[in-house]
Amino acid sequence: MVPDQLRQLCAVLTEHHPAGGLPRSWSGMLDAARGADGPRHHLDIGAALPPIDGVAVHVDSLISWPGSWRLYLRATPGWWSYSQDGHRKWTPVSVYAEDDRGGMYVSGFGGSSGRPDHEELALRFLPRLDPLARAMKLTFRGASEEAAVDLALLPGAGPWPR
Repeated sequence: MVPDQLRQLCAVLTEHHPAGGLPRSWSGMLDAARGADGPRHHLDIGAALPPIDGVAVHVDSLISWPGSWRLYLRATPGWWSYSQDGHRKWTPVSVYAEDDRGGMYVSGFGGSSGRPDHEELALRFLPRLDPLARAMKLTFRGASEEAAVDLALLPGAGPWPR
C-alpha cells in the first residue's frame, strides 16, 4: 500500500493528480503548505497600455515571493499628480488585481525613481498570490478611463532570480 501512496504523492507534488486519494494526514499537510506560501513567479509582461487620464503605462514585470508580490511599471509623463502648491500628491491611476479564483489584491506604493521623460515604479500587492491561481486580471483605472491586462500564472513561467 505504501509504494502506491508514494507514487500518488509524487503525482500530486508534480501537479499531475489531485490529493483526494492520499491518506488524510498527508493531504492535510499538502493543503497547509499550499496555504502558507505564495508561488514564486517572475513574469516578463511587456504590455503598453493606452493613456489613462493622461498617464501612459507600460507594465514591465510581475515578481512574487511567498508573502507578497510586486508589479513593476513605467509611467509617462509620471505616476504622481501634484497640487498647485506642491503640498499634496496623488496618483491619477489606481491598479486592481483579481485572480481566476476570485481572489482580490490590494496595491500599495513600493518605490519609484524618476527619469526625465518617465517614472519607473513598483506597486506592492497583498495578500500573497493564491498558489492555486492560474490567471490574473490587472485593471488600471483613472477618473474616466480604464485598461486591463490578462496574465497567465503558470508554474515556471519565467526565471526566478536567485
